[in-house]
Amino acid sequence: MRTVETNDMLLRADLLAHEARQAVLCEFITDSVGRRMVQRLLDNPTFRPLLELKLNGCTTYRGARLLAAEELVKLETFKVRPSPFRGEKFEALTITSLGEIFVSEEIDGLEENRWLSILHRSILAYSCIDDGNGICGTRSFIETSLELPDPEILKRLVSVWSGSRQFPEASTIPQQINDEQRANAAHWWSEASIVTRSGRIVELPSSV
Repeated sequence: MRTVETNDMLLRADLLAHEARQAVLCEFITDSVGRRMVQRLLDNPTFRPLLELKLNGCTTYRGARLLAAEELVKLETFKVRPSPFRGEKFEALTITSLGEIFVSEEIDGLEENRWLSILHRSILAYSCIDDGNGICGTRSFIETSLELPDPEILKRLVSVWSGSRQFPEASTIPQQINDEQRANAAHWWSEASIVTRSGRIVELPSSV
């Protein structure tokens, strides 16, 4: 049997990503206890996607799949009103009671903690992160994106289980909005509406 030589490509990629995250956390969170608290929250693979849904109204496709598998969110089908999609059915996420309990238990007693506040503000520093696979959102987030309209968001929305684009025609919508307009509309869908936030869309292409 022929022996295939191994390499450390994936190992090095994982280690570099871990070291980079640790360096950034050390830069922003100087207190060691606070840093361990934030690291613990971020090490849980479901916490950040849930917090993104609550604060930003959407999360990554991968995050949404994980939340759905853990029954922390459920899928909702609804008909939309704005043209050109009026009357068509689309898919949205709703945080379940299990998801609400999970977040509540994780941050219990930390509501006024400055380091948790830094974590919240870091999530509010972007509207969504698209790693090349799309995003999934709540109904109010999707409806607001339709009303604006916001084709840059709409064209990224995908179905949780199939991964197919929900609004493939969105790229043909001529009207465009900027980051500030997107951020100003957040009061329609975010639990953190009266805050300073960004409407920035972050693209992380899945290929190099």
